[in-house]
Amino acid sequence: MEPQRQRQQEFDDLRQRAEALLRESSPAVATDILKDLSELTYELQVSYAELEIQNQELRETQARLASSQAEFFNLYNHAPVGCVSVDSDGVIQRLNATARTWFGQNADIGVRRHLFQFVTPAHRGRFLSFLRKVFTEGGQHELNIEIQPIDDDPRWVALTGSLPQTGGPAEFQQVPSCMLTLADITSLKATQRELRQNEAQYRAIIEAVQDGLFIFDKGGRLGAVNPAACRMLGYSLEELLNTRIGRLLPASSRHLLRDIRQGIRDAGKFEGRGCVQRRNGSLLHVELTCVMFLYQGRPHTLALVRDIEEQIATERELNRAAIVFERSNEGIMIADSEHRVTLLNDAAVEITGYSREEMLGRDLFSLRSGHENGPGAGVQESLDAAGYWSGEMSLRRPSGEPYLVWITSTVTIDEETRDRNYIVIFHDITEHRQAEERIRQLAHFDSLTGLPNRALFQDRLEQAITHAERADSYIALMFIDLDNFKAINDSLGHLAGDELLCEIADRLRGCVRAEDTIARMGGDEFTVILGDVADGPTAQRVAARQARAILEALGQPVERAGHEMFTAGSIGVAIYPRDARSAGDLVRCADTAMYAAKRAGKGRYQFFSGSMNAQARRRLQLENGLRRAMRQGEFQIHYQPEVTSDTGAQVGMEALLRWTDPEGDASSPAEFIAVAEETGLIVQIGSWVLQEACRQARRWLDAGLDLGRMAVNVSSRQLATGDFPSLVDQALADAGLEPEHLEIEVCERAFISNLEDTCDVLEQVRQRGVTVAIDDFGTGYSSLGYLKRLPVDKLKIDQSFIDDLETDADDQAIVRAVVTLGQTFGLTVLAEGVERESQAAWLRECGCHQLQGFWFGVPLAPEDAAEMMG
Repeated sequence: MEPQRQRQQEFDDLRQRAEALLRESSPAVATDILKDLSELTYELQVSYAELEIQNQELRETQARLASSQAEFFNLYNHAPVGCVSVDSDGVIQRLNATARTWFGQNADIGVRRHLFQFVTPAHRGRFLSFLRKVFTEGGQHELNIEIQPIDDDPRWVALTGSLPQTGGPAEFQQVPSCMLTLADITSLKATQRELRQNEAQYRAIIEAVQDGLFIFDKGGRLGAVNPAACRMLGYSLEELLNTRIGRLLPASSRHLLRDIRQGIRDAGKFEGRGCVQRRNGSLLHVELTCVMFLYQGRPHTLALVRDIEEQIATERELNRAAIVFERSNEGIMIADSEHRVTLLNDAAVEITGYSREEMLGRDLFSLRSGHENGPGAGVQESLDAAGYWSGEMSLRRPSGEPYLVWITSTVTIDEETRDRNYIVIFHDITEHRQAEERIRQLAHFDSLTGLPNRALFQDRLEQAITHAERADSYIALMFIDLDNFKAINDSLGHLAGDELLCEIADRLRGCVRAEDTIARMGGDEFTVILGDVADGPTAQRVAARQARAILEALGQPVERAGHEMFTAGSIGVAIYPRDARSAGDLVRCADTAMYAAKRAGKGRYQFFSGSMNAQARRRLQLENGLRRAMRQGEFQIHYQPEVTSDTGAQVGMEALLRWTDPEGDASSPAEFIAVAEETGLIVQIGSWVLQEACRQARRWLDAGLDLGRMAVNVSSRQLATGDFPSLVDQALADAGLEPEHLEIEVCERAFISNLEDTCDVLEQVRQRGVTVAIDDFGTGYSSLGYLKRLPVDKLKIDQSFIDDLETDADDQAIVRAVVTLGQTFGLTVLAEGVERESQAAWLRECGCHQLQGFWFGVPLAPEDAAEMMG
């Protein structure tokens, strides 16, 4: 209304001034003034009209406001939550009807009273802090507290406080205040308290359960597990939660998830067994019971998992016991206190010859031979006194056939009923007893030849020595070993070998006196004891005569199954007491003499002499030294060149084994290699030589030296190991050497003992690209028949044919024949032991392809050989 009064004032001032001017002014001026006055009057009328419109809008607005206020206060008073307006001190300024019913029946009871008074003492501190926060921080804040109405029980309310926006009715703006809403949550609190109590009870129950509890959703994700489940699997709770159940199942139990779903779908639950995997990877046998329930509207599975590892172990033990009971070769029967059979296994049925039905209820001891009543003298007494009896017992089958069993019977007593039961375990020992009788008969005789065996020989030799001591007489002991028996056994088979041994035994019987003892020591070794000879010379003459007779008998061919077999023997003879005074020493002396006969060329006999002891000691010394040399790395390899006969260009190096002991003494290869062959050490030594030679060849090639081929000698024992081709592969692979740089040299005699197997092994080696050569060709059993079958690429003529080559017509003929033979079969021919230019010239003229010997180079250590090649 202020602008209207101002305009009225301006109008009144203007009218007064106009009247004054009209009195003082001329008509023209008065006309102008009247005109301005008219315009001003019009504007004033327009202003009055506008003001009236505004007044009307204001009255309408005020009416709507009054209606809104009435509606607001109606809602405010009848709101389902309590509404309280308080100032910053917490004094109640206004409260609605709902709040009044909470604080008391008097409508004005809460106004101008401190809301603090209605808060229970335990929550007053929290309420004051809440009120300060509302007034200082603004915004909306919430608090759950307990209030105490004047005439009612305490109740819980959810308190929400906020400062009102500016404006609004003046009665809300008189003092700074905030609006508090109070929602009654007493029932909710009671429900929550009950839920917490129930949850605590359920949790206590779940935690007390010793079985694992797993809850997982439809996707298999774990939502809850109990402590027992964590202990069972070795995981922490955090590790298991949200883990998929499938991760806990091994591959063998992945079907369980499918089976659980199927079981719940079909029967509402699932029960079964399976395995789960612990955190450490081990498997645990479990029994599962699973049911489905809804949680928050979604299906979940509750799985009760029980550790049945001990149960499984018990079941396995019971199964094993049942299997042992049923499948045992021993007859097992269980009888009651009256000796009536209540249970028996299949072996008991088979041993007794009665059916299971016939045995059940039968008196145990009615099976005794002669059907004596009762268990027999001493049996029941032992069972009563010690609860145990074992021994032999003769039984009889339904047919009347007697048999012998060994029985062990034990008494068991039921702890509850105190009833006695008998567990009887027995087995048929009839054949065993018969076998013992046969063993007693055969214990001292060879089962193949019928000759006394080693044990009886030893006994008779001891008796002969005892008699010789008393009678002051002599004994001659002959040790016989067949020559080349292994070749016959391998080529014609063990049956032919056994027939040959039987024939040899018969021939030996025909060569000695009736009072002499012939024994088979084992394999192809025999001994003859010539006892009760008057003196040493006589013993030697008798032994020589008998040895010649035996060698002659052994030299005769043996015909078996269309095969004519030839054999011979080497015989060693020792005289008691001239050579030894005990049985053991006498056998060793005869054995030493036999080996001397073999070294002398086989097919002969040899008397023991003192020098043989020195040879035996030397052989033992070499054997021990070879074993030490392998352990301590005392072997060396020297290398000798192989050259072409026409240009003298190097085409290869031969690896030659050398041995110098720690004292600096060098041993002859011919001596120590022979001992290595006899003892079998050559296999280990030869393997080392092969590997080292391949490594040296690789080093020379890497250094840019023109090596050609590295030739390595191989023993027949190495070829007989069965894995020689694999050893070659390994040596080449370890050294990184190509097969074309390796040459394997095999002595001609290696083919004789086992031609087929040796050829097969060497053919495998050749197929790898390795060259195969025959060493010392011409010194063995050379023949065209053998040569055309051998898988070889090269012939090496032995040095013995080269030494006198310029003057010996026989050597010249042999060398020409070998060269021609090699050319015919497309083989390279090399001559060993070339030491003079005249020999080299003759061999070049003859057409020999390659040469080797001191004339072209002596065996050298690796570094010297490398310098020579460079």
